[in-house]
Amino acid sequence: MAELRAEAGGHEDDLRVAALSARQGGLHHELAVVNRQHRLLQAALNGTPVAPPDGQDRPRLELIEWFEALSDDEQWATLLSREPRLSRVADDVRSGLIGPLALPTIPPRDAGAAERKAALGPWLAARTALDERLSTLLGPGAETDDLLLRSHTASEAADRHLMSLND
Repeated sequence: MAELRAEAGGHEDDLRVAALSARQGGLHHELAVVNRQHRLLQAALNGTPVAPPDGQDRPRLELIEWFEALSDDEQWATLLSREPRLSRVADDVRSGLIGPLALPTIPPRDAGAAERKAALGPWLAARTALDERLSTLLGPGAETDDLLLRSHTASEAADRHLMSLND
């Protein structure tokens, strides 16, 4: 801890900003490395020993670690078993109802706004539609108490899977 404080050179604001950055997006509740980073920075900032993971964080950290060890197909199967409505979203992606999801080739800046909008418009509409469908099922805004489904990690896994359906 002394090394971190020394590196900050007495600029506690630097440590405070680093600690806040480690909390950005709530990933310190999901990812063990970010959680540890946050706890180390807090200890350096407060001049205290490094605290163990919070009792509320520990089950989530262990669940996310388990989930991340699964293959992509196993992750998708796990998400489907916990949230069956994801299969309808996948069906809509496969059928093209939601799509295209692959980022199109973006015209150069000198191509003009109309050409750029024409190239990006369908993709932006598809991404928005997908994000709206997923936002109540997965991620921090999900309408569930399931720790896995409420995670960024689950949302990212589903997004990877759904993108692969639309290639």
